[in-house]
Amino acid sequence: AKIDKAQKRIDAAKERIAQIEGEIAQLQEKIGERARSMYRSGSATILDVILNSTSFAEFATNWDALTQLNQSDAIMVSKCKDLKVEQQQKQQELEEQKKVLQDEKAALVEQKEILQEQEQELSAANLIEGEEEQLTQERDRFRASEKIAQGLREAYTALYDLAGGRAAIEQARTAMRALAPVARYGKEYERLSQRAESLYYDTEDLGLSIRQELDTLDDNPERAQQVEERLDMIRKLSRRYGATIPEMLSALDRIREELSKYESIEDSLEKLHKRAVESAAAYDAQAAKLSQSRRQLAQRFAQRMEEQLSDLNMRGTRFYVDFAAENAPRSPLGTDNVRFLIAPNAGEEKKPLSKIASGGELSRVMLSLKALSAERAAIPSMVFDEIDTGISGRTAQVVAQKMWDIARYRQVICVTHLQQIAAMATRHYLIQKAENNGRTNTSVTELTGEARVRELARMLSGVSENSESGLAHARTMLSEAQAYREKQ
Repeated sequence: AKIDKAQKRIDAAKERIAQIEGEIAQLQEKIGERARSMYRSGSATILDVILNSTSFAEFATNWDALTQLNQSDAIMVSKCKDLKVEQQQKQQELEEQKKVLQDEKAALVEQKEILQEQEQELSAANLIEGEEEQLTQERDRFRASEKIAQGLREAYTALYDLAGGRAAIEQARTAMRALAPVARYGKEYERLSQRAESLYYDTEDLGLSIRQELDTLDDNPERAQQVEERLDMIRKLSRRYGATIPEMLSALDRIREELSKYESIEDSLEKLHKRAVESAAAYDAQAAKLSQSRRQLAQRFAQRMEEQLSDLNMRGTRFYVDFAAENAPRSPLGTDNVRFLIAPNAGEEKKPLSKIASGGELSRVMLSLKALSAERAAIPSMVFDEIDTGISGRTAQVVAQKMWDIARYRQVICVTHLQQIAAMATRHYLIQKAENNGRTNTSVTELTGEARVRELARMLSGVSENSESGLAHARTMLSEAQAYREKQ
């Protein structure tokens, strides 16, 4: 049971270790993303991101023209960075606006023909509010024309059929004439006479109106067909654009508004194009100014690099800032194609660093660049890994001193196997790996006092940390390093 419990604790510890490793990996990714974000936002150059947190191997791999351009700007003159940003941001904003409008235009182009057909169809219809009701009524009259004619004839016959002697008009006239003589004998008879007179004239007017309707009643097949076709067209349109004419007219307004957007986008694109041309011209002018500043300062930058390399035992090395004849695409860095060339020895042809420099030479070039950029770089910490590649002896001591010169301006972290560099540091950590229960663990221990002396002695001898001569040499190195730091 105790073994089972112990095994469970071991398994739980393994799971926790795996979890911690995952968290470390996530943290590393966040640090990398933060660095990339700093470059994108302009708070750090690409040099800061690549150069200030990479190993020697990464330096050799990533040493492209863009990196060199940023590095030369950072060292040569701070105003170069000020010249880079503003116009490129304007250009980018214009391009983003243009893309949005182009996307909208592309979406509308697919609909434009359909919208135009719909607009033409509705416009050609010449719809009028209330028209459908009037046409429906007119159509109903055409359909009932025989019934209407028959009713009118019967009514007129009833009023004016003199042949039968029973015409309503004659009966009304008889009543009116009969009551006229007695009207003077009393108010009530006068009123009856007046009503009889009104009845007669109303009947006569009614007959005339019926006669007029009969005379104008026309069976017009062409008009009837027009009405039917018009109503049929309105019904078809209603199935596509709305149940009523007001709804169809509203649909026409919406279609015209959509089409006007297309025209507006075309106009906006034309204006944006004009602004983009003007912005490009302003950009080119600014890029030319930036290029001129770089070219004016390039020689001084190269001289300072040669001074740094001379301090690092590369005397006689010639360093060049080369501007290619062909311009680079527009970017926040301008249009210069800049690269660094080097001739390590007298009489040698200048060539790119990647093609001529050895590992030790690249280490010293990298350190020289960092030393010059230490006062200007945006990141407050610099990490050196494998900076001691290909160097030893006096060169190693000079490298250590250069690293302390950089550390005066910002924090420096260095992974090294050279005792000269380790002795120059104000803090010394020992990194060890050990296998435990089938897993490799890494530990980091700060060394102080005698522990640091013994570790330096081990680094000197390669094996023993207890050699008296090695311990004495280590103490001397620490004392000399402290004296150098205090002198600076």
